[in-house]
Amino acid sequence: MAKSHLVLILLLLIHLFLLLNLRFEAWPEMLLYPYLSLHGFLQYRDIIHPYPPLTVWVLSGYFKITDISILALQALTWTIILIIDSLVFYIARKKYGTFPALIALIFFVLWQPLLDGNGLWFDLMLTPILLLAFYRQSPALLSIAFFFKQTALWLFPLFLGQWKKLLVSLTVIFLITLIPFIYYNSLSNYLFWALRFPFTIFPHMPGHRGFGNWHLWIIGITPLILPIAIKLISSKRLPKIVPTEPLWWMILSIPFIFPRFGLFHFQPALAFAAIVLAQHIKKAKLVPLILIPYSIFISLLWFRQVKYFWHQPPRFFEPQIVAAAQKLRQSTSADQRLLFINAPEQLLILAQRLPTQPWADTFPWYLEVPRLQSEIIANATTQREHGIVFIPYQDQGQFTPGSYIPAQIDQYRQQFTQQISLGEN
Repeated sequence: MAKSHLVLILLLLIHLFLLLNLRFEAWPEMLLYPYLSLHGFLQYRDIIHPYPPLTVWVLSGYFKITDISILALQALTWTIILIIDSLVFYIARKKYGTFPALIALIFFVLWQPLLDGNGLWFDLMLTPILLLAFYRQSPALLSIAFFFKQTALWLFPLFLGQWKKLLVSLTVIFLITLIPFIYYNSLSNYLFWALRFPFTIFPHMPGHRGFGNWHLWIIGITPLILPIAIKLISSKRLPKIVPTEPLWWMILSIPFIFPRFGLFHFQPALAFAAIVLAQHIKKAKLVPLILIPYSIFISLLWFRQVKYFWHQPPRFFEPQIVAAAQKLRQSTSADQRLLFINAPEQLLILAQRLPTQPWADTFPWYLEVPRLQSEIIANATTQREHGIVFIPYQDQGQFTPGSYIPAQIDQYRQQFTQQISLGEN
């Protein structure tokens, strides 16, 4: 076995060791959407969410084989991350050589967990597809990425020279995704929530915009600064916008963070930053003025990461959530449908309960859509012996999750006697 492969295996093991010991970001949607789907809930009609269908289809297929659990989600997440590691290495080695590829992978392994990367979200699902789209120069793969998350649209300008292939592949995949929704007479729901809502309504909904704070922006942008600096040092100018240039894949992946900031949205940009680093590492004159403060900063970040997140329970599934789920399971029957109001949706999974239909998180950017609250109430009243699971509202702002009061639904709650209160949020 070549020495480079031994180093690759060592880096993969180091990355896996870090992921195993750091807090896992168990985003509830990644479990709840497939959980409801496998229990007969149809996307967009019974499950309100603004994302394309492929992620839920893939997760539903996976959890049908395994089971719906944190362990299964961790196994899938870490497998995807190690696949990204391998793609970063092999793409960089194929294009720029072995030493640059190893530097690229070291860079990616060091930064990936720091950008909230130890958890599965749509952006992480996109990353291996985008890396393959770059490597294969494939508009078809980019089209597939769009149906995992619409933010892949930002990368479409790279393939303007192949716009016919891009348009054909988008059309073909779109027509394929229509089939189940036509069959279940839910086409209008799909077209509204996955296409019209994200592009024309979602960005303007109250409470949804969130641009983070300045120190999170520094953490998110810092790993991208080094590749850009090395690029400018080595070539003195930015390249043309072409699909063969990894720098533009990185730059056009940065808008994935809008309109609601989160460090995990930087995962695709980080992978391409590693490849940009490999592309120019041999040509750059790495002056200590850049490397020394950069190394100090990343060391401080890792010190904080280990101090606060080493051996911590999975986020969103802490002991108090597990205890609340046990209380919910004891207080309800398996055939009783539950209307969740301001309560964590992961309780449904832990307690093995189902919500009333349609289900939507208590977020203003969903429930302030006209007629949705009245539809939820109307449907709930037709589902016999349903109960209400409620957690008291906080006082942190009108449209802040946890404090947001959906007026019609809350009025219905106040008139309802079968309420299960799980304490303060």
